[in-house]
Amino acid sequence: MAWEVFAGADMLRVHFTGEDLVRTRVAETPDPLWESVLSLQMLRARYGSSVFGEWRVRAREDLRRAGLSGVVRELLFPLTPDASYWPDFLTPSEGLLGLEAGIDGVLATPRRRLRGELERTPFPGGVPLPLRALADGDRAALDELGRALRAYHRTVLAPYWPGIRERAEVDHAVRSVERRTGGIGRVLGGFWPMMRWRAPVLEMRHPLDRDLFLNGRGLVLVPSRFCWRGPVPIADPALPRRSSTRCG
Repeated sequence: MAWEVFAGADMLRVHFTGEDLVRTRVAETPDPLWESVLSLQMLRARYGSSVFGEWRVRAREDLRRAGLSGVVRELLFPLTPDASYWPDFLTPSEGLLGLEAGIDGVLATPRRRLRGELERTPFPGGVPLPLRALADGDRAALDELGRALRAYHRTVLAPYWPGIRERAEVDHAVRSVERRTGGIGRVLGGFWPMMRWRAPVLEMRHPLDRDLFLNGRGLVLVPSRFCWRGPVPIADPALPRRSSTRCG
């Protein structure tokens, strides 16, 4: 039986009310900041070579030619560990409005949240020295982060963005038909085996076994080309609920 795939695994259980179901939707486009974070993880990963091996080679060379290897290695890689947690402030909800709106959202992160999320990130030996100014909310450090995110996206994602967007649009069209013919329950059920819908709970593999109650906020499912192992939810339960899902 299909449900045995989940046997013994830690899971995130997302609990829906009727109001949550009404407010749940699939985003029409990929989020450039989600794609930036997930592609940074994929860039240095050992898995996914059959799909992303060629992209990795090209991306590394393009970054080297653009003089960005250092800033990626010293700033962006430490901020995006391939782990159960990375800072939520890197993927603000404004990202669905476009890259510049998303970066503006990152730069507007309150100092207290910057420090809290960086201290929670699993850095060996604590927050690295180059990131401590960022944790203090230093404006120059934030501006540097904004420039780095913008340059990284321009160099290794923008050349592929039309294809990424097209895949997301096709996926959205399929989900839209599912919603019209079977409601949001059919949409959520259609994400098997990435997620399992057992109304009113959506289950997905997760590093920690936990329950999340949406409490009327609903859920935004964001398509992603670089999401590899399964759906990736926002970590902070107080933030607007979004989950990045693999769209192809």
